[in-house]
Amino acid sequence: MTPWLLFALVVPVALFLGLMPVFLPWFIFIPTLVVPLFIAATWWRPEYAIALLVLVVGGFLPDFLLPSIPIGGGTLRAQDIFLAFIGGICLLKHGFEPKAWAPGLKPFAMPLLALGVLVVFNVAYSRFIKGNASPGIIEELRPFVFWTLPLWIVMVVSSPQVLRRFVVALMLAACVLALAQIAQATTGLHVIHGSRLESATVGNQAFEDV
Repeated sequence: MTPWLLFALVVPVALFLGLMPVFLPWFIFIPTLVVPLFIAATWWRPEYAIALLVLVVGGFLPDFLLPSIPIGGGTLRAQDIFLAFIGGICLLKHGFEPKAWAPGLKPFAMPLLALGVLVVFNVAYSRFIKGNASPGIIEELRPFVFWTLPLWIVMVVSSPQVLRRFVVALMLAACVLALAQIAQATTGLHVIHGSRLESATVGNQAFEDV
């Protein structure tokens, strides 16, 4: 790519990003900026994007920094959007090379298929027999969607170098979440967002409202 072509591509993007905070309020501008940055990071290093998704699912980032879309009486959250982007980009980058990743998916095939059948049965039972509302069903269904992560991890981790980067990024994400939980428990500051642990028992000691 020639310098002039690169300049012609970068300037309009920089101008657009520079004008966005002028015309849009911060609570719209920041989530709008997060999505393209996440897509770019996923295309560059999907293993880092998966580790970042762990932070988002863990509730480390506040809601105002993350996009959400109302749909079907419920809400399509940032983690759902990011997971969809990760899956789509993994298919685009690695989906046409099944010989490289298909053998690694075999251990996950039957458990995921069995889980999928049970989830479909559960949704049908909840909606048509128990008559539960759709938003509640969608909320209960959300955690099962993240069982697809092993598929994308197997696609992404294609070499020892990628595996090392992924493990380091995942450990850093886990450490950040652990430190945030410790800070929240000791200082009372609301660090972890989105959900909380109502109770936990460690040995003979019980904790509530963690």
